[in-house]
Amino acid sequence: MTKWVELSHENYGHVFPTYYYWKSVQLACKIVNVEPKTYGIWLKNDGFGWMTKKGSLAEAGQAILKRLIENDKLIKKIQEVNETKIFPMLDNSDWFMQDLTEKSGEELFKKFKEWEDLFLDMMEYSIMGTVMEFEEPLLSNKIMRFLEKKTDKPGEYFGKLTLLTKLTSAQKEERELCKLKIKLLNNEEVTEDINNHLKKYAWISFNYDGPGWDEEDIKKRLEQLSDKIEVINEKINEFDNLCDSRERLEEEISNELGLTEHEKYLCQVLRTLGYWKFERKSLNSKSHWMMDNLMKEIAKRCNIDLMDAKSIYPGEIEEALINNFVDKDKLRKRRKCTIVEFEGHNSVKFYNDDSQIIEDLKVDEEIVELKGMTAYQGYGKGIVKIVNKEEDMTNFNKGDILVSESTCPEILQAMSKANAIVTNSGGITCHAAIVAREIKIPTVIGTKIATKVLKDGDLVEVDADKGIVRIINQWGMLLHKENSVTPLTLGLIHRGFHFSKNHELLKPLYFKKSFIVYKNNNIEWFGDRTRFDGMGDIVIKKVEEDKEFSKNLLNQTLKKCDELYEINKDILKQDLVKLSNEKLVLKLNEIYDKGKDLCDIGFVPVVSDLTHNKLTNKLKSILNEKLDVNINNYLTTLITPTERNFSDNEKEKMLKVVKQIKKDNKLDNIGKDYKNFIEKIVESYGWLNFGHYGPSKSFEDYVEEIEKILNDKNIETQINDQLKEKEELSKIQYKYVDELNLNEIEQRLFKAARDFGYNKNQRYDILVFTYFTLNKLLKEISKRVNFENKELYFMTVEEIVDLLNGLDVSKEEIKQRRDFCVMIVDEKRVELLVGNKAKEYAKENIEYEEIKEDVERIHGSVAFIGIVKGKAKIVNSVNDIKKVNEGDIIVSVQTNPDLLSAMEKAGGFVTDVGGITCHAAIVAREMKKPCIIGTKIATKVLKDGDLIEVDAINGIIKKL
Repeated sequence: MTKWVELSHENYGHVFPTYYYWKSVQLACKIVNVEPKTYGIWLKNDGFGWMTKKGSLAEAGQAILKRLIENDKLIKKIQEVNETKIFPMLDNSDWFMQDLTEKSGEELFKKFKEWEDLFLDMMEYSIMGTVMEFEEPLLSNKIMRFLEKKTDKPGEYFGKLTLLTKLTSAQKEERELCKLKIKLLNNEEVTEDINNHLKKYAWISFNYDGPGWDEEDIKKRLEQLSDKIEVINEKINEFDNLCDSRERLEEEISNELGLTEHEKYLCQVLRTLGYWKFERKSLNSKSHWMMDNLMKEIAKRCNIDLMDAKSIYPGEIEEALINNFVDKDKLRKRRKCTIVEFEGHNSVKFYNDDSQIIEDLKVDEEIVELKGMTAYQGYGKGIVKIVNKEEDMTNFNKGDILVSESTCPEILQAMSKANAIVTNSGGITCHAAIVAREIKIPTVIGTKIATKVLKDGDLVEVDADKGIVRIINQWGMLLHKENSVTPLTLGLIHRGFHFSKNHELLKPLYFKKSFIVYKNNNIEWFGDRTRFDGMGDIVIKKVEEDKEFSKNLLNQTLKKCDELYEINKDILKQDLVKLSNEKLVLKLNEIYDKGKDLCDIGFVPVVSDLTHNKLTNKLKSILNEKLDVNINNYLTTLITPTERNFSDNEKEKMLKVVKQIKKDNKLDNIGKDYKNFIEKIVESYGWLNFGHYGPSKSFEDYVEEIEKILNDKNIETQINDQLKEKEELSKIQYKYVDELNLNEIEQRLFKAARDFGYNKNQRYDILVFTYFTLNKLLKEISKRVNFENKELYFMTVEEIVDLLNGLDVSKEEIKQRRDFCVMIVDEKRVELLVGNKAKEYAKENIEYEEIKEDVERIHGSVAFIGIVKGKAKIVNSVNDIKKVNEGDIIVSVQTNPDLLSAMEKAGGFVTDVGGITCHAAIVAREMKKPCIIGTKIATKVLKDGDLIEVDAINGIIKKL
């Protein structure tokens, strides 16, 4: 069975006026004596697609081409119809611009039928160029073939030979806008000029469904023009001389290549068709803009929505106008889905089931190369941004690759900034092709599926010489490294990152897929680095634009933290031995799902700075503009959260015990005399250092810590400092804000850094509490299944549920996972690979950055200022803690709560990874120890025992 193909797609449009375009195709086919097969319009959710079943219009296209090649009668007729019949149709449309309230339904219907006849009478010839090139660019291909025989640059010459030699309405409007800008630059009053400009050109942007331009749009477009009069004058001169210069260029190229008269004629035919397709579409937009007034009148008389009115079928217009009657339920259903199917010269069917179209249009999401047609030659590489309408231009940056279903005048600003343009639809006379040749930007059109395969944030190269678009694999780039983790606990985090709604906050980008390589309790996380970096930019932009963004995010996170905290407490109170397997499954799924939800919202602070340091660099650039001195003291002070966290509360409880011990002067047997006090601390906070799989702090650990504090000669000062620390920090932050004269947006960015830091800290602490609770569940589960507790950490949560439900899990596979595995996570699934499959997957997909290990100086970001010298100790797991002596420098891939006891002994910290909100940075600021993060190479360059200097003022580590 022949499948449906989408030739073109528009984001806005309804039965009116789209039906009349496809109806005119039947009339065009009748003129060339060809009966078309099945084609149609797929209207869905107020947008639509031009559809055909493959080959349905091919015969008509060949017949039109044949007539155009044989002689000039058809092209002359097409030109004559456009020149003589568009304007009577527009005159008729203009009649509807008056107040229609007092007009009878009969009169309105009569004028509407006149418009219908005029529109179809014009379109039956005007649409022929479109029909000819819709399924295959027949005339374009013919011209390319003879150019290939005459030059080794056929695409370049094709582009020059098909440039339009008449100004379109859109170009005339732009020329007049330039003249308005000159008036503005000369400080002349332009209010009346803007109003006149709107009366003349508001319709240019209307397309099929509007809206047209308003006063704000014109002002915005004026702002976007250069502020240099000489640049604007140059542009006006370019418009004034455009036709003559292009005619001379075409004559020169024709002579240079030795084109025959027939070859020149074919080029002239394509130029004529291109001009009138562009100009006719613009002028039709003017008609639709004026006819919108009729649709509004119908909506008012029938008491329906404007979009409902535009969904009325042609045969129902009379009933709606004369009797003010429509079936409202049917209209609403139509807006959700309507197919208008045309066949032969007369057959038209309307129906609402699009299941076959949806099935036929499915594409392979693993496609990495697309093919289309060259509209303008060249090469472009950049980040994909899908731009189908004006609102989509918000996040479009210079150098991005513009990918569109089909371009339109509203997105010209983005097109001019693009490194390349790619469209689903279009022949060589389409909007994208014509504009590409005007602005000389590499363009590939007619890919059919670009917007379905490509996503915002993809890195692509556009080889417009060959009509090829390739996705450049970026998803195998290293994003993060971590130690002492497990597939089960990590799976909870990454399900939140991927199975999430966080992309709603990060539109237009979303985190599609990533994978984790697990080896000996350590992981490397790989993903789409380009997309990840782009999301960092989006977070910064949202903070700048929305003063409540980081606060609202924090409040949502804290709410989810509270919910998960209470669930954990409830589980820990229960006697798990008495719970049935079914109840254990419920408890396991409950904390896993709630943890996933927490990581969903927690992804936004993570992506704000991790790996790319976008937020850090933004804050540094602000401080560098305001200070001539080292900025790091200001930076670390201004980004440190002032809210109390679990560690603060734990320390306060311990200091209260210390105070009581000092008061009682009972120092000989602290564990016995103050057992109740210490046990309460163990119960409330012992889990804080648990990490992913423990152990937690014991009663004895707390006794040892308390004894250490008692031995401190400055204990009273320490207690007082602890109580006042946050308050004092807040005062210094206010002082720095005044001193630096930070504006509102700058203050907002520093506040966001503090919010994100506290956000991440609270989320991580609650996750650790969850892992502590999870461990209790796993201990009970291990007694009921044929697996040890530690083996369960190498399963997915679904596999553990299977075990509790009596199903088997392969012991051999779990054993292999403990040595080496790859975990693939996307928005739908978690998959674990082992053995050769895992090794091959890692080998094929990982792209490591080259790291120079023979260096004397290592650079990173300062997390807390200071200078310290000491012996380097590589500390990545609990087993490494015993290596650390007082004053050593901890060098780690990334620190975590498991390592806190070592961090308390250390003189400073250095990490490979991390941003200003990472664990090492937060702990360093709490402990006030010099810390440099994000070096990338410290654990590879430094070795245990190396004597090093950590200059956490300038962000440099030196071997001594």
